[in-house]
Amino acid sequence: MKQKSLILFAILVVAAAALYRWSGRHVELTVTDDTENVEAAGPTGVWTDPATRLMWQARDNGYDIDQKDSKIFCTNTRVGGFSDWRVPTIDELKSVYYIGDNDYGYRIKGNIKLTGLYQWSSEAGLDLYFHSGESNQYRYYDGRVLCVRPAGK
Repeated sequence: MKQKSLILFAILVVAAAALYRWSGRHVELTVTDDTENVEAAGPTGVWTDPATRLMWQARDNGYDIDQKDSKIFCTNTRVGGFSDWRVPTIDELKSVYYIGDNDYGYRIKGNIKLTGLYQWSSEAGLDLYFHSGESNQYRYYDGRVLCVRPAGK
């Protein structure tokens, strides 16, 4: 049953990415309770960092977007029953960078699933490279986004 759910989820992600590229419009992607991140991040598709009290999505958006669209993506995201998601600051991204690979092979705390190494921050043109922990500014290609919100609100 879980394998069928994962296959269906993968098909939906691919379809959403294709529609996004075809239409040039934002496609809302919602992480639901039957994703592979449930055990790692909790039953709602989120993970709360006990050190910062920030709540993170259990996975990034899953496809390359530009920084402007990363803000639209987070603003329109509905995960874990919350609708106040936003793009993290570079310092917030650095707070979840972890030296040592998680179960998915990325250097991030909380067993969050990243599908790309470059994650956008809210600062103009600035992202974090989740292999070295270095921030990059004014890259000329797209990245992914991992949305965040304050926990306890």
